Amino acid sequence: TLLPLSIKTQVTNTLLGFLNYIESSCIIICDSHTLSMKITQGILKITSTKEVARNTLLLTFEILAENFQFMAGQFVSMKFGAKAWRAYSIASSPDNSELELVVRLVENGVASQKFSNAQIGDSFDFKGPFGHFMLSNHQTSGLIFCATGTGIAPFKGMIQQESKSISPRTMTLLYGGRDSKDLAYLSEISHWAPHLKVHLGLSQITNKEKDILIQNFPQFQIHPTRITEILHSQVLPSLSHPDSEFYLCGNGYMVKSIQAILHEASIPNEQIFFERFN
Repeated sequence: TLLPLSIKTQVTNTLLGFLNYIESSCIIICDSHTLSMKITQGILKITSTKEVARNTLLLTFEILAENFQFMAGQFVSMKFGAKAWRAYSIASSPDNSELELVVRLVENGVASQKFSNAQIGDSFDFKGPFGHFMLSNHQTSGLIFCATGTGIAPFKGMIQQESKSISPRTMTLLYGGRDSKDLAYLSEISHWAPHLKVHLGLSQITNKEKDILIQNFPQFQIHPTRITEILHSQVLPSLSHPDSEFYLCGNGYMVKSIQAILHEASIPNEQIFFERFN
């Protein structure tokens, strides 16, 4: 199936139900490159699990499937029970031998209950990869990533992938939550890329916590506000690349708010890519 570039990935119940009937391969268009991605069925076996943020687990899996390949930013669908399928963005980079997922636990959620009680060695059926939320190949563009909560997941692989390219583009990450307990990977982010600029937007942070974060993470810019305000008041006014691309991932309200800010700033739709969580 050919997927036009203008279509933005949004996981819906209809899509998740449809995954049961997808054939063994699909074609994805990413800029001028057509990628033939084989959709694999297999098993994901838990090798580690730990809490990395408020109500958030970091899970790593051994991939028990033949020739599973993906692009940074794509997602897998996992099966829970007879008919329940849930989609999760892949956090690990394509050259990692294990699959990494960042999962927010939801009260009474089918998948959340399974993951909350998961043990090393537990296995889950999966299919994938899916989606076309992937980096472009426009080498002159700056890359600006905007995430809240578990929306950081696809950006880990994207940033690591870009940092290993021959000529890495300039990258800026805006990552937001109520306070630092909402943020996963806080101690790892600076290792993803040598010159990654990081703005943390923490809307309910106390002065004491802000001082501690500044002391522990002097390489980050800490803001007691939402990332929408950081984008509007600081990032856009100082934008050095007019053709910069914006990648948005997280809750629907944040994504829509940032889209509105970017449209007001006359950023073309062709430079805006998003994955919106329901």
